[in-house]
Amino acid sequence: MELFKFIWKVERYNFIPCYRSKVLESPVFHVKNHGSTFLKLYPKEDVSDPVHDLLIIDLKYCTKFNHLAISCDVELVEKGVRTKYIVEKVYDNTKWKFRADKSPILYINIENGRVLNKGSFNIYSSADLIVTCCFYEKSDRNLYMTEELSVFSEDFKKMYEKRQFCDLILRAGTEEFYVHKAIIFARIPKLYAHLMQKTKTDDEKKVLTKATLDMEPSVLRVLLDYVYSGKVDSTESVVPTGLYTVAESYEMVDLKEKLHTSPSKITALTCVKMDYNVFRWHFSNLHDLEVRHRMYSPSFSGGAVPCSDLKMECYIIKSVIPFSFYNEDRLKVIFHRLYKGDPIYVRCKLTIEELPFLKHIGEHVFDTDEKWEFPTFFGFDRKKPLIRIGTNSTGLKGFTLRCEYSISADERAFIEGTECTAAPFENFAAQSNNVINLSDDLTSLYNIFRPMMTDITIQINNVKFPAHKFILAARSPVFARMFEHDMLETVKGIINISDIDVATLNLLLHYLYSGKVHTLNFDSAVKLYGASHKYEVTSLKKFCVQYLKEILSSNNVSDILILADMYCDTNLKKVAMDFTFAHSDVISRLSE
Repeated sequence: MELFKFIWKVERYNFIPCYRSKVLESPVFHVKNHGSTFLKLYPKEDVSDPVHDLLIIDLKYCTKFNHLAISCDVELVEKGVRTKYIVEKVYDNTKWKFRADKSPILYINIENGRVLNKGSFNIYSSADLIVTCCFYEKSDRNLYMTEELSVFSEDFKKMYEKRQFCDLILRAGTEEFYVHKAIIFARIPKLYAHLMQKTKTDDEKKVLTKATLDMEPSVLRVLLDYVYSGKVDSTESVVPTGLYTVAESYEMVDLKEKLHTSPSKITALTCVKMDYNVFRWHFSNLHDLEVRHRMYSPSFSGGAVPCSDLKMECYIIKSVIPFSFYNEDRLKVIFHRLYKGDPIYVRCKLTIEELPFLKHIGEHVFDTDEKWEFPTFFGFDRKKPLIRIGTNSTGLKGFTLRCEYSISADERAFIEGTECTAAPFENFAAQSNNVINLSDDLTSLYNIFRPMMTDITIQINNVKFPAHKFILAARSPVFARMFEHDMLETVKGIINISDIDVATLNLLLHYLYSGKVHTLNFDSAVKLYGASHKYEVTSLKKFCVQYLKEILSSNNVSDILILADMYCDTNLKKVAMDFTFAHSDVISRLSE
């Protein structure tokens, strides 16, 4: 499902100088409250990239979006004709390299002055680049199973309603709400920090059992329902108006996203300031031109671009005619920038107006007030007088040098518009995204190296797994009964387990805290199946069965039959038996 779309249009893209390390930056935009980011565009790659002259789009601050899938498309639009760039390479869905088979616009490589696409294209016709970046929800059924996460949500909702193992009472008005410090710490860390700040000493922090909050009871009731279940009842009569304010004050981004109308589409525009003009410089008589005698034109500029005044310098140089012993006169043209200022990009076409087919195109970036030596493109004989074109010549007493030029500078980017979708007040229970946030938050509590607010330890030999009673009891009926009856192990705070290995217990506990299963293989799936059966974690057992069905083969079918028979699993046994009958010839050869 598409969550968000960012469209970035770069107007007059072909009037941006193309050289390695040249970079354009889009405006900063926010992706559905997941965080802010921006795009970097390299027309000819960065200096750190291999030299392939590819266009690069780079998404910054990309670690914020690891849970999202991201796509990027680039196309050029010139006079209504769209040319889509081809994706050459993708790096972790955050950096894309593009190429165009045939450039639809005139493109001059500034580094070597070579025109790559001549044709009949008007060099001053603008082309726009459009970058479209889309963000999607990832759907990985091995990690995020809607059914499993729904069970995960219901387990913690029931625990909240039962008030088991609560160690904190929150008051709002005249009402009291029994909660667990650990879940407040994981789900609303800013509220937990606020409660800790109100206590003066470390001893008071340890024994904190009651706190009064400045909010309406109806707001706290819905807030805690969401904290424990990851879901919000969508009826407007239930969702109080102050809930968004509370979510914002406690920086609950996931809840804010569901309660607030956030942009689903943002369009941005980068404008390139550009002036186009024509300057003519007339030479009335070729006889008046002398070798090394420098002549200067009047100044000319791009009126809208500051500090863009230019002046041409011309003089005659002697050049050897190829494959001959004769020299010819050639006109050397140099452009001078008259004032220092920000860099400007000049594109120029010089033409002999009397001979319009005699022309040359060039580009240059003036970083400051340096000069630009334009390539010589025609020769002449001052004595005849005539102008040479290759091996031919034409008589011409004088000529007019026509300078058709554009000056561009000051790329300016801004947000052009936003489109919003209506706040999703449909049933939140149907949206697994909320439950995934609950899963991610509670997973942060499972850390055997840095335990946080744990009240029970599971031990295998000398390996200890600190845990939380309310989480184990919410997810496993066996643990719940164990804690309810005050068994000797639970009174001491240590549960010794001998029939499960360390790796399997780690997988089991990770599932209890997250509702997710790490990557399995046949052996680990069989062991996890046994552990889920022992501790009556039905949803995990179903997952293991489904996994074993998917990897069922002639090599492991007999082991799966034994497993199914051992645990009286008629469903798994039937699938294994059907597979055996269907592949009996292969299985019999293996047994031999």
